[in-house]
Amino acid sequence: MPGRYGPFGGRYVPESLVPACAELAGAFTSAWSDPSFRAELAWYSAVHAGRPTPLTPARTLSAHLGINLLLKREDLAHTGSHKINNVLGQALLARRMGKTRLIAETGAGQHGVATATAAALFGLRATIYMGTRDIERQELNVFRMRLLGAEVVPVTTGTRTLKDATNEAMRQWVAAVADTHFCLGSVTGPHPYPFMVRQFQSIIGTEARHQYATLPPHPLTPTFSPPTAPGPAPAPLQPSASLHTAPGPAPAPLQPSASLRTASAPAPTPISTSAPASEPVSASPPAPAPLQPTASLRTASAPAPAPAPVPAPVSASAPAPVFAPVPASMPASRSAGVDASAFAPGSTPVPSSAPAPAPVPDVVVACVGGGSNAAGTFTAFTGTTARLVGVEAAGGAAMSHGTPGVVHGTRSMVLQDEAGQIAEAHSIAAGLDYPGVGPEHAHWGTSGQATYVTVTDDEVVAALTTLARTEGIICALESAHAVAWVLRAAGTPDLPHGSTVLLTLSGRGDKDMAQLAEASLLDPPQPPTARPPTPDKPAPDAVRPPLPSSNAFSPNVTPLHEVSPDAVSLHEVSPNAVSPNAVSPNAVSPDVAAPARKARP
Repeated sequence: MPGRYGPFGGRYVPESLVPACAELAGAFTSAWSDPSFRAELAWYSAVHAGRPTPLTPARTLSAHLGINLLLKREDLAHTGSHKINNVLGQALLARRMGKTRLIAETGAGQHGVATATAAALFGLRATIYMGTRDIERQELNVFRMRLLGAEVVPVTTGTRTLKDATNEAMRQWVAAVADTHFCLGSVTGPHPYPFMVRQFQSIIGTEARHQYATLPPHPLTPTFSPPTAPGPAPAPLQPSASLHTAPGPAPAPLQPSASLRTASAPAPTPISTSAPASEPVSASPPAPAPLQPTASLRTASAPAPAPAPVPAPVSASAPAPVFAPVPASMPASRSAGVDASAFAPGSTPVPSSAPAPAPVPDVVVACVGGGSNAAGTFTAFTGTTARLVGVEAAGGAAMSHGTPGVVHGTRSMVLQDEAGQIAEAHSIAAGLDYPGVGPEHAHWGTSGQATYVTVTDDEVVAALTTLARTEGIICALESAHAVAWVLRAAGTPDLPHGSTVLLTLSGRGDKDMAQLAEASLLDPPQPPTARPPTPDKPAPDAVRPPLPSSNAFSPNVTPLHEVSPDAVSLHEVSPNAVSPNAVSPNAVSPDVAAPARKARP
């Protein structure tokens, strides 16, 4: 049956929405098999969203953890997260269907910003529904949405978070389906949303798998072995003969720097240029293997190594980038258990003219709320040797603590009570504050194709801080969930030393800075060091340590509420004060200021 993932998925909506869902499924089937639609989406993804996003080796953190950690940098996509991948596709689809308005739900605000961005780009109206609790902690993204021209509608019902924003958006869709497209932001909701959103997001995994196969080896990978020293130690450093190039007169010999000479050793002899310039430099002994690390230390008198072979240039007929239209003969789905019979072939975007490269990492990990960034990543690695790990918030772990149920039009794993009422979820990350999960994740988890774990809010904040201070990357609180699991699991049987981990960094953390600062969740900065006083010049009062947060006082700083009773109050001005605003102790009214006194010489 279309839209089913084993026992999960389906379409559980009011009768009034069945025609709208059917229309959307048909439109997506037609568009996804249309090369012109795919080409236009690829063009906007490249020139507007900034794809492909890089795969960044986290070298410092890898060295600390004893693993090889690679970050798929969706935080560098336009608007700051992976959400733009899905929204560009849905906005183009809505325009193709003749819709003039987009409505969307949002929790962290990233999907709302992406929807507002696409609406502005394609000349559509946009209305974003957002819980008031999330509006309070994501003020920056609310301002961005309004700046882009979208209407932001506060949702005050229920828990005032993502679940309730989704409820309200679906109600509005029923009332305005004729000219409105519901731009759902995750792999949840009724069919065809879980499959459609996963297809738009699958560009993450497709790029990551191709990039992983072509990335130079990391020094910590198990295949790395230190090079051995070839033969005897080289003579003192001389200019390399490899600086001479093919025909043409050889350049004047480089004289070694005087700073390299010792007092007891004579200056080295310059390189001889008596041989014809057109003759290549040769060596009588066998040439060493190419790319030896010590080749640069060879002297002019020693045999010169043979030049390393130069790889053949990429021809114009090489495979196109990942954005090229996919041939219709390619398989419709890589995901086990997905019945994609309602969709045309060619539904999985992969590099054109060739299958995905063979090498895969040991572990692929991503955060999971609804699960769109994880689904887009995992779909390229299902059926491989890579272990798939989804990381949930401990307070919103539908896969870890939920039971099968229906939420927002789909059957999946849901947090619910014995009566089937949806329970409240909690996470420090607004984007993971959701009581359900996409039905494909439910299928992957229950069938053993993926593993789902949880991390706490404290672990998330520590992970965000650690990544920032080791790699210079400030990720979103949602993405920090995946980082937190890696920090905890590294060196254990779950993630042994030497493992290669590909982690999808789904968004950047600008949106979360105010929330972290207001809650004083980060440790306070170290106070600056004051200059020591001199006999004729006391220490300046301007150099003062900053006040730490109330829950983390430094032992060397006296809290404001623990001031000595003998200390002079800030409001007690000395009668000898020279300030014209000083209050005389003899004044009758506190509003009457004493006359200013002249300063003593």
